[in-house]
Amino acid sequence: MELTIEDAVDFYNGPEFQVVNFSVDQVNDVGAFLRVINTAFNLQIAIQRTKAALTIDPEALLATSISDFIGIRGTANRLLQLAVAEIDDAVDVLAGSPIGVLNPVSVDLAKKARRSLLDAIVQTDPQKRVEAMEAAAAGLGQANADLGQGMTFKLGQGNLLF
Repeated sequence: MELTIEDAVDFYNGPEFQVVNFSVDQVNDVGAFLRVINTAFNLQIAIQRTKAALTIDPEALLATSISDFIGIRGTANRLLQLAVAEIDDAVDVLAGSPIGVLNPVSVDLAKKARRSLLDAIVQTDPQKRVEAMEAAAAGLGQANADLGQGMTFKLGQGNLLF
């Protein structure tokens, strides 16, 4: 059996802790709160990775060898793939709540951004590739903003490729 965020919250509701006595609705509310925070984090990492790809991708056009071009384009594509994985996690977290899909607007915006990133990965036209990445970054920003205010995470550079 796969445990959920709500199962983790309910764990602390047991007699071993005697700290809280949440009702099922309160457990679901705390779970929803944690799900939104988790989603905001995922979306912000996806934005960071998309913007990093936007920064390095034009360098591929300046490459002096095919191997350099492939290396730079491959790195940009890997960043986009990692952004897609973050989006997948965000959508799964919002959609997996026992009280139903949390924030369907953010889910739809994230899915649309995901499609744009997948288009960018296979796009050979440099301008269309950039446009797809920019559209994805903008959509992810909207999806994140729709979750609420005050959830801005300070992200370092270490999560760009790992």
